[in-house]
Amino acid sequence: MASSSIQCCTIDNIKWHPFAPGHAIKDSIAILFINTKSHKSLINNYQNILSKEEINKSYSYQLAFKKEHYLVSRCLIKILLGVYLDRSYNTIQLLPGNTGKPKVSNQSTLHYSVSYSADYMLLAIATDEVGVDIECIRHDFHFQEIVDFSFHSCEQDFIRQHADPSRSFFTLWTRKEALVKATSKGIDDDFNTIPSLDGFHLIDQANLHTSIDWTTSSFTIGTDCIGAISCPSGFTSKDISFYTVDIIPSVLNNSSSQPSHK
Repeated sequence: MASSSIQCCTIDNIKWHPFAPGHAIKDSIAILFINTKSHKSLINNYQNILSKEEINKSYSYQLAFKKEHYLVSRCLIKILLGVYLDRSYNTIQLLPGNTGKPKVSNQSTLHYSVSYSADYMLLAIATDEVGVDIECIRHDFHFQEIVDFSFHSCEQDFIRQHADPSRSFFTLWTRKEALVKATSKGIDDDFNTIPSLDGFHLIDQANLHTSIDWTTSSFTIGTDCIGAISCPSGFTSKDISFYTVDIIPSVLNNSSSQPSHK
C-alpha cells in the first residue's frame, strides 16, 4: 500500500501582524484570527453581503446567538476572501466542493479553511489545499472518553503523562482536525490513526484520502487557545503569515452598497 508522510511540529515565536483596511493579503498561506464579537455590527450589514441562500440558511438556527454567529462569521469570510482576491465581497460565492469541503466559485487555485471555538474564528487562505483548527483550552473539559476512542495508544500515554494534560489534548486534537480537513477525510472511525505527535509518520494514502505528503503545525494564540494548520509538505513556516483582524474594510460603512441577493 502506498503511504504518505506526515510531519507534525510546532511553530514558535509567531509574529502576529495587525490586519488593516486596505491591506493586500498576498501570502502563499495567510492565517487570520478574529474575535467575532468585535464585529457584531456586521449584523446590520449582512443583507448587503450575503446571498439569499445564505440568509435563508440562517433561519435554520433556532437560537438567536447561533444565528447571529453564523451571519457575522459568514460575512467575515466573504469580506476577507474578497480582500485576498482583490474583489468585492458581493462577488464572492461560497460553495461546497465535491467532497463537502468549502470552496470559492470559479477559483480553482484558491483554497480556504475555517474553524471556530467560543467567540473566536480562525481562517486560512492559501494557494493550495489547507486545513485549520482552533480550540480554546478548557481545563474543566472531560476528554478521557474522547482520548480512548480517537487517539492511538502512544498519544493516549503522551496526554496522560504530560504536565498539562488539557493543553496536550487540545494540541493533538487540533492537529488531527486540521489534517482531516485539509484532505477532506473528515472525522470518522479511523480518527485514531491520524498522527499528531511530534515527528514524521507514515499513513496509508487510502485511509487519509490523499496521495501527497503533509506538514501539520501547531501554534499558540494568546494564552488560552491552540491552533493548527495542515498544508502540503512543500510549504514551510516561512510561507505562512499570521494576522489579527480587529478592523474590517470601511467599504462596509458605505450605505450605497447594494444587496447581493442572487
